[in-house]
Amino acid sequence: MRKIVYRRSKKALTLVELVVAMVLMALFLVACTSLIYPVTRIYTHMTNLSRSQIVADNVVDALRTECARTYISSKNDVWISGGSGDATMTAIPGSVSGPGEVLVIRRNYEYCETLSTNYAITPALCNSIYNSEKTEDVNPLIGSTTSRAIYRMFTAVPATGTDAVSQTGYLHYGFFKAGTDSENGIYPSELYDFTDPFMTPTYSGFTVKLMFHDIKYDSSGKYPVYVLVDVKVMDGEENVYTRSNVVLSFASRVLE
Repeated sequence: MRKIVYRRSKKALTLVELVVAMVLMALFLVACTSLIYPVTRIYTHMTNLSRSQIVADNVVDALRTECARTYISSKNDVWISGGSGDATMTAIPGSVSGPGEVLVIRRNYEYCETLSTNYAITPALCNSIYNSEKTEDVNPLIGSTTSRAIYRMFTAVPATGTDAVSQTGYLHYGFFKAGTDSENGIYPSELYDFTDPFMTPTYSGFTVKLMFHDIKYDSSGKYPVYVLVDVKVMDGEENVYTRSNVVLSFASRVLE
């Protein structure tokens, strides 16, 4: 009977072979990474671009809606300011066609409105609006209430101090009692209210910058017809998307 002998193989990986295998594996991983990274960047860029375009669409639609409600009775019922959207003024700086970050429009005979994304709300402004509209509710369990948007929007504003809470990057409307300059027209004289057309998630993590310019008038040159605005959607300091020369049309002039 033949005896079967099992022999153990003496073959194994040498150090050189192991090093070569590791180098080849590293080269393979580098090649895969170099292919995947650009694809990931392109996907992220296109996703951000798509989201920013939606933000720009929402802002443009909101601006067009407000401008369509403008009360037009004279040339200076619409003008552009380079200041802040929450600022009161003693007079307007003449007829200004821009450019500037704030559009001032007349809403009716007594009130005007500022459209801007560069608001900085101080506690004094917040409290003055809140206190002017505080009412006593019939229900004793509720007590004092206010219906003003300022109460909902800026509850984070401290009750004391002078530091402004920046609302830069978000579209806001400021409502003011209109002062009247005999030569130049209306201007924001007394703060009345603030409101915001969007909730914060609408911006998808972006902020917005507006630049108004080139108010156009009718053939007589007496009544504003539309204004142009550039809408920039920002991711931090990076400009993700820009929509230039958007037309914002005003309502037909009021017949007197």
